[in-house]
Amino acid sequence: MLFAALGHVLSGPLVRLLARLGHPELLLVVGVSLCFTMAFVAEAIGLAAIVGAFAAGFVIDPNGEGVRTGEETATLSQLLHPIAVVFVPLFFVLMGVQVELGSLAAPSSLWLGAALVVAAITGKLACALGVVDRRVDRLTVAVGMIPRGEVGLIFAGIGATLMLDGRPVLSEAVFAAVVVMVLVTTLVAPPGLRWCLRRTRGRGPGGAADADS
Repeated sequence: MLFAALGHVLSGPLVRLLARLGHPELLLVVGVSLCFTMAFVAEAIGLAAIVGAFAAGFVIDPNGEGVRTGEETATLSQLLHPIAVVFVPLFFVLMGVQVELGSLAAPSSLWLGAALVVAAITGKLACALGVVDRRVDRLTVAVGMIPRGEVGLIFAGIGATLMLDGRPVLSEAVFAAVVVMVLVTTLVAPPGLRWCLRRTRGRGPGGAADADS
């Protein structure tokens, strides 16, 4: 909340200053620099680096609308896209390399992974109850939130490297189970979301099926 409040104060003047400089690409430089700086600060005070990166996002774009220096210029998200295309696959490869195949095939990992998948999907379906707008399909929102991606893997990776009494906080079996959960939830969401969207297109404004369908 504090960083969101700072973003409401600082984001506008910062973007206007960058716009006056006449170099829209400076938004990328400032955004990445702030992200790395706050990630470093988060690590220095004992938090995960991703916490600082999230805070940087709130500072630059507190409303999540896509900040840009002008109507004709690219947003920060669009400027970051080429970087993400290169490094996001490398991140997933790195996480996959850390998984011991023997642990992944162990019955305990498979059972725990299955339980995590059920909990992950059930939890997001329950979140649909928070959709109060009758014009929005609750199931579509819930299915769209099912995937557990980079964030889950990052915290799992941190747990696998943190040591407590000479042992990692997350064992190889637990880390493998988390990877299974992330993989399954990521794969099931797109077909589920496609089915939900087809289902909503077949409904009328009031939620009932159209007479012509």
